[in-house]
Amino acid sequence: MHDYYETLGSLLRDRLGTDDDPFVRATEERQGKYRAAGNKIERRVPRQFSAAADEQEKQEEPVRVPVPAALAEDFAVLHVLPGMPLSYCKKAWKLLLKKYHPDLMRDDSVLHTAPNQSNLQERTSEEAAAIVRRINQSYKRIEIWFSTGKVRDYSTL
Repeated sequence: MHDYYETLGSLLRDRLGTDDDPFVRATEERQGKYRAAGNKIERRVPRQFSAAADEQEKQEEPVRVPVPAALAEDFAVLHVLPGMPLSYCKKAWKLLLKKYHPDLMRDDSVLHTAPNQSNLQERTSEEAAAIVRRINQSYKRIEIWFSTGKVRDYSTL
């Protein structure tokens, strides 16, 4: 029994004899976020990020597939290499729509100019609408080709 109290005393002396907080390490090891749900506190496990895996995904070249010659121009309209996966085409399609959308192409300087310049605004809006139609047609043809394997004509879209 005497040894028990001596070992307990030496442990307490070692831990409490310094100014260091013995509970700091325990709080530093805690990860994740806590949320209160009713009377309970629940811990959410932190997401595991792997920087090496993210870099590999970014560096990997997507697998390109052979494309019919009729679709080469559609890939060019989307500014994507022929045969890129549909996910890349969709990203390019969305970026081009944001860039060329007729509602976003309106120039403030044109709106505040003389009344005889309103024809210029209509023309730019019409040109932007034509560009967006072409982008949409190209994406639709590529999407149909990926899903069915058939190339559709523009008139049937």
